[in-house]
Amino acid sequence: MLTENFPTQNEEEYCSSNRQLFRGSIQRSIEESLRCDQIKIILKTTMITDSLFNEQTESFLSWLTTDGKVTVSSKIKIEDLRSEGQGRCIIASKDIDTDELLFEIPRSSILNVTTSQLCVDFPHITGKLMELSQWDSLIICMMYEMKVLQHESRWSSYFNVLPSSESLNTLMYWNDKELSFLTPSLVVNRVGKGDAETMYRRILDTINEFNEDILTEKLGSISWEEFLYIPSIIMAYSFDVEIKNDDDENEGDEEFDEKEEEPELLKSMIPLADTLNADTHKCNANLTYDKDSLKMLAIKPIKKGEQVYNTYGELPNSELLRKYGYVEWGGSQFDYGEVPFDLVIKVLGETFAVSDKLVSRIIDILREDEDIQEEEIDIVMDSYELNCDNSISPEFSLLVQVLCIILQVPKLDALDILSLTNLTKRTLKKCIQLLELGKLTKKCVTIQQTILEKRLAEYNVSKEMTKPEADDFNIGNVEKLRHKMANEILINEYQAISKCLAVLKGLTKTIDDEKLLKNVLKRKIDEDTKTSRPAKKGKK
Repeated sequence: MLTENFPTQNEEEYCSSNRQLFRGSIQRSIEESLRCDQIKIILKTTMITDSLFNEQTESFLSWLTTDGKVTVSSKIKIEDLRSEGQGRCIIASKDIDTDELLFEIPRSSILNVTTSQLCVDFPHITGKLMELSQWDSLIICMMYEMKVLQHESRWSSYFNVLPSSESLNTLMYWNDKELSFLTPSLVVNRVGKGDAETMYRRILDTINEFNEDILTEKLGSISWEEFLYIPSIIMAYSFDVEIKNDDDENEGDEEFDEKEEEPELLKSMIPLADTLNADTHKCNANLTYDKDSLKMLAIKPIKKGEQVYNTYGELPNSELLRKYGYVEWGGSQFDYGEVPFDLVIKVLGETFAVSDKLVSRIIDILREDEDIQEEEIDIVMDSYELNCDNSISPEFSLLVQVLCIILQVPKLDALDILSLTNLTKRTLKKCIQLLELGKLTKKCVTIQQTILEKRLAEYNVSKEMTKPEADDFNIGNVEKLRHKMANEILINEYQAISKCLAVLKGLTKTIDDEKLLKNVLKRKIDEDTKTSRPAKKGKK
């Protein structure tokens, strides 16, 4: 289950995806004065003309091959797909073979804390920047390049081809009405407003602590709206770049190390690499890392006229929308629906007519018991995934199976905490063994079906066509487009949950609950007998 939130100061900075996602979305409610028709008026005035759009593209291409020193294949070109909601993209102008180089960019031309002009102009703050989280340091560097240096920044031509804030559809830019379109999807719980505001205040404090007049003047009081744009762009366009050291060149000469170390990564903005759109079904290119440069290579043949696609990883449409502001019409390859933990507990409580207090005691044991934690068995989660490939979260099945058996134990509410803890651990062990055999008890299957049916009943899904028309991508039609995006998400989730429900209804490898229950209780009796049995007397 994805539980990514807005990055905090102490959280892990590295992620395995090729193009790192900003942890959690940010949004502040749009004030009343910017609603409805006023929004449309403001957004329309910010739309750039086709001629300016093309001029910015040409300036960027010129920068790539001159100052950027980027090697670009003659077989690719940048095209304008704004009419399809895809902005700039890369198209094959000739047939491309597998492993063919599309472009190569030197590490000196990517933007990160080590290449930013900020460290050149203020070398004495470099150490402080390096001590910050990679999110914070890159945000501050981009603020300096975009807000202080502006057109004098080395990357100004690159900044000009990044999307404007008005064209971003990540959930942080949705207002309350638009977010309500997504109900009952749990993605709305991951927008991360509080973390966003915490980061905003923290970064302003950090800038002021640098005690540099120009930084304090230009950046120390930057507005929320100005700030919001920069981490949003980092979220949608940054990469976690592998750092290659001299030692990496000699890895082949060393003996094999069974425990391979995770590569060191550095959050960076990579011009041109982020021009590629992404698609879970159509990915045909991949970014690779050398010591001095980064290379985009074709991973399969690409025909003339086809678009070149990267991938953001195995993400459902709900997360693609939250973090990147788009959906794959027709569904992502990795879509899933989610069942909230509270619904699971509610159905179990109703089924066995037990008190919330008793169920909470069992949940606390599963969550906090030291022996269970040492085994790294974590089945108490905020929600559980039901995937479009028909696979059900094993944590979901295990939690339901464990509680299903425990709640059938006679006189359960009379057990003291020690006895309940031992019962819970015995049941957990037996249920794990059962699931490893690919089996569940009959009542567990029935309860899972009930949970999924109740979850599906929460969706009010429109089965009508959701794919947008060209006019929907006009900035003035933002609410209409977002409504269709939300409906696409709900359909994807509904279909994934429905597929998993069908799997449960067709499940035949089940056992009677009584059999597993007796096994659990028999072991308890055996253990109690051993404990109470008197020691044998020795021979005289």
